[in-house]
Amino acid sequence: MAEYIDEIRLNGESIPIRDSDAQEKIAQWALFSGANGIASAVMNADYTLTLTFTDGTAYTTPSIRGVSGADGQGVPAGGNAGQYLRKRSASNYDAEWGALPKAITVNFGTVSSLPVTKNAPGVTADMVVASHEFGTPAAFTSGLNVTTGNGVVTLSGTMNGSSTVRITFVSADQVTGT
Repeated sequence: MAEYIDEIRLNGESIPIRDSDAQEKIAQWALFSGANGIASAVMNADYTLTLTFTDGTAYTTPSIRGVSGADGQGVPAGGNAGQYLRKRSASNYDAEWGALPKAITVNFGTVSSLPVTKNAPGVTADMVVASHEFGTPAAFTSGLNVTTGNGVVTLSGTMNGSSTVRITFVSADQVTGT
């Protein structure tokens, strides 16, 4: 389907050409100015522009879209819907397609002493704590340490009393800032 140009500008003057009497307005403008004016202008599906003049002649431009450039260096072929392009290493142009990382939540239930170990399928050593929730009381007499690896999450430290514990992890590359 062809697209139509909304207006034509000449010497700072503008004539809208999308209303029903546009061709007549353009023809009158051309006669008034003493020039061969544009009676219609149509954008074709192949991005050429066909200009029809008030004297009945027509001209079709080359494509106004321009030529496509070469693929950029470092953008690998492929990728699937929902993936994103990410750096694979610190080397220039070393990129790959990857799945968006998902958050994984580990519910420890009620914990009354530490250290505690819990299987957490999907949690890897490069994941970091995104959020945590503790029930009451949630006081630690020594710092809470969280370590991950091989699908296992380990809590260590000293806790006062019993508390429910839930920790959410994300891939380290999702964390920005400090």
